[in-house]
Amino acid sequence: GGIYGTVSEVKDKSVMVEIAPKTVVEFTRMSIHNVIRDDDDSSKDSKDKQQS
Repeated sequence: GGIYGTVSEVKDKSVMVEIAPKTVVEFTRMSIHNVIRDDDDSSKDSKDKQQS
């Protein structure tokens, strides 16, 4: 579970995350549990699982 999105801005104590086109939400940095990078092998596995 959780929310997936693209980090659009990093501030001192928070992170702005785009979760849909033109929809940006702000989270505290402490609330970000995991970062999946485009070049990370685990993100490829994750995308494959989402498509099946």
